[in-house]
Amino acid sequence: MESIGAKVVLTSGNSVEDIKRQISIFGELLQQQQKAEVLTGEIDAKIAELADLSKQDMPALIVYGAPGTFMAALPNSLAGDLLTLAGGNNIAASYPQLASYPQYASLDMERIVESNPEAIFIMTHADPNDVRDSFIGEMESSKAWNNIAAVKNGRIEVLPAELFGSNPGTRLTESLDYMYNALHQ
Repeated sequence: MESIGAKVVLTSGNSVEDIKRQISIFGELLQQQQKAEVLTGEIDAKIAELADLSKQDMPALIVYGAPGTFMAALPNSLAGDLLTLAGGNNIAASYPQLASYPQYASLDMERIVESNPEAIFIMTHADPNDVRDSFIGEMESSKAWNNIAAVKNGRIEVLPAELFGSNPGTRLTESLDYMYNALHQ
């Protein structure tokens, strides 16, 4: 891109802090620093609000995938960061990261059963209904899943792709609200 004269800005979006930095960078580039400060201030206020509301961390698992391929989102992923900030305890926090996808880990059935998540969230770029049906089909084929609180209580939810499947940018506060409400319903 730069070789053809285009200016390039490369950023990362694996955490709330990364997104706040992106907003600040774009505010500076577009000479909208004040608007960027307002947006990052709103994000900080939302995080503080949720910290005050969250009395206990709820054990939860975020699964990223498409039919036939599922991974656990780690705390160093954007979804994992959102889960933690909304009052969730990511049960995959100690799972070894995948070499090719360092923000994710393989699903470890034994550890999942041991951690007994109270909520399971599914993220996808594919058709959410197909992914949910595929994931539930895999769960139904393994009796171990039937002993997990989230499954027993029907707390399996597909997260909206526009808030979790990609960088939500300035809609980050909506992502935090959504996750908080889904955790503490």
